[in-house]
Amino acid sequence: MGEGAGLLPLLVAIPLLGAALTRVPGVHATRRAPDVVAIAAAAATTAIGAVVTVRAAAGPLVHHLGDWGPVDGLPVGIPFVADPLAAGFVTLTSALVTAVFVHFAAAGARGGGLTHVLTALLLAAANGFLLAGDLFTMFVFLELMGITVYAITAGKTDDPAALPAAVNMAVTSTIGAVLVLSGVGLLHGRLGTPNLAAAGAALPEEAWGVGLALAVGMVVTGLAVKAGLVPFHFAHADLHTATTVQHAGLFGAVLLPLALYGIARIEVVALGGGDDPASPVALALLVGGAVTAVVAGIMSLCQNHLKRLLAFSSVSHLGIAAAGLGLAAPEATAAVALYVLGHAPVKLGLLLLAGLVLHRWGHLQVGELSGRGARLPVVVALLALGGLALAGLPPSGLYAGKAALSGAAEDAGRYAVVPVLYAAAVLTGAAALRHVVHLVTGWPVAADPHGKVAEDHPEPEDHQPAAFVWLPAVLIVAGVVVPLLPGTETSVARAAGMFHDRAAYVAAVLDRAPPARAAGPDAPDVWGASSLATGLLAGVAAVLGGLVAARWRGRRRPGRLGAPVRALRGLHTAHVGDYTAWLTAGAAVLVWWVVLSGRGAG
Repeated sequence: MGEGAGLLPLLVAIPLLGAALTRVPGVHATRRAPDVVAIAAAAATTAIGAVVTVRAAAGPLVHHLGDWGPVDGLPVGIPFVADPLAAGFVTLTSALVTAVFVHFAAAGARGGGLTHVLTALLLAAANGFLLAGDLFTMFVFLELMGITVYAITAGKTDDPAALPAAVNMAVTSTIGAVLVLSGVGLLHGRLGTPNLAAAGAALPEEAWGVGLALAVGMVVTGLAVKAGLVPFHFAHADLHTATTVQHAGLFGAVLLPLALYGIARIEVVALGGGDDPASPVALALLVGGAVTAVVAGIMSLCQNHLKRLLAFSSVSHLGIAAAGLGLAAPEATAAVALYVLGHAPVKLGLLLLAGLVLHRWGHLQVGELSGRGARLPVVVALLALGGLALAGLPPSGLYAGKAALSGAAEDAGRYAVVPVLYAAAVLTGAAALRHVVHLVTGWPVAADPHGKVAEDHPEPEDHQPAAFVWLPAVLIVAGVVVPLLPGTETSVARAAGMFHDRAAYVAAVLDRAPPARAAGPDAPDVWGASSLATGLLAGVAAVLGGLVAARWRGRRRPGRLGAPVRALRGLHTAHVGDYTAWLTAGAAVLVWWVVLSGRGAG
């Protein structure tokens, strides 16, 4: 339905075809052919995603797989649905995967192995999840993503921490999967359909009753586990640290926000709470996101290992996005989209920089790198630029997203959220800038048993492919510049308005007469004097925080770390039993919060 709807299956099929072609004997046996095939498949997916994004601006595109469309307004088959926000997310994910394949080619990764296959499968699963129009199909693609993530990390056989991290992630993520699938089954049983649009039409307007509330709570909690909200984040941080830098970048940039997208899509279409800030799901996102942003930001500042620092930074910025979605307003959704558009390229670029550091020096511990900045000034400059961008220094994409989020929070009367957003951004920016200070000054770093991370120690190599420098530079600059391009804010606001237009989505999927187009929010004004001044203060605070943290962490003995921080770090034991216990406790609280809220009474 809609011009261009026939392109939607290609967004899943082309990455699958690319994965298969890399294993064809004539391709597999050659040195460069798998790289060419993988890059071509991801680039083609990016181009098609861009076309779909443009065409979806006129209304949601719907493709019923196998031509099994609705009968008498009732769903029969599986729909793929693309509005501008979903299609834009597909395009962003595909573009970043293309960059990763280029980096693989420069690194000389063995394309005939499983790396290219699993990465292409990851892209296909991510796109399928974003386009799926029913809960069960979302679950299937979500699990395909999970399986590829475990396999990618467990296949990193030269790192002793990789297999335990993959196992921990598999165990905790499987618990999340059980929650999602159980909730989907209960919803299907009560409403008679897993289709998002039909489920929304069948859900009671008032109280859901305990059974439906339990089902909703299980689905949302399972997706929160996949997203890595506190206290479900433990295994995510370990996995990001242990996997390859390319995949750690993808996980932090787009895969964690994907689960948040799933929660928001279900909340808007199936639950009808997209514009209700008092809904239990919105409140859970708001509180859980704020806690996640601060806790992970503190953990980021405590890390001596560059990749683990960036792992917690990803979790912290995910928390900022979750808190924004918890505001339950089109303006806030537009701000989150702008924020993700700025954060994703910067985060992948910073992880690829970490890969360059590992390639040249064989270490990612700041104690081993202190004082070596003069030998790689470009790395120092890009790491500093990335740190300032994470802090939200204007003008940058992350600044624009955060300023828009602050405005949306103030409009919603959630004034307490604003300092949380800025505090989390300053903490993650200061964490990156602290490493810059050590690289430049050579200040000593005290031994820290809490910060010890097992890692591979490849032999340092003097040969440095040019792509190891220009590719991270392009990504970081893109994250800073692209969200600021003329028209971006207006397009994002229009896309967020369509994302919240539940009636248009339902009519498009169930083949009903389209309703009048709902007016979208105005483009956010992020260039006011107060916003610019606050952004500048955040940048200054991040620089000062990096300097203070570098001196403080260099002088203090490990045993004299602040007790609260030491206790927080002590919780991250890398023990699957501990992680499962936290997950169980968090899941119990979140599920019963939904059940005991007003919607569960009835």
